[in-house]
Amino acid sequence: GNRLLDSCPPAYSCGTHIGLWTDKPMPKALGVETATTVYGSWTSGCKQISLPIHVIRCSDPPNDFVYKYASKDDGCSRSFCGM
Repeated sequence: GNRLLDSCPPAYSCGTHIGLWTDKPMPKALGVETATTVYGSWTSGCKQISLPIHVIRCSDPPNDFVYKYASKDDGCSRSFCGM
């Protein structure tokens, strides 16, 4: 996918324990870094965890995005879910 999933995935999907997704709007301007929030879907619901990330829109249609996220090594297996 060229964009982060915008609806809650099932637990243990996206090749990991915790699939990261967001219901926040993606940036409209090209090349502008924007802060937003992603959520982790796991055994206790769609927004079991929330993490800050930065997003940059790299192109007009097909709307490619780059996501920057710094995680702490807390032993959890998580990954972005694309669409």
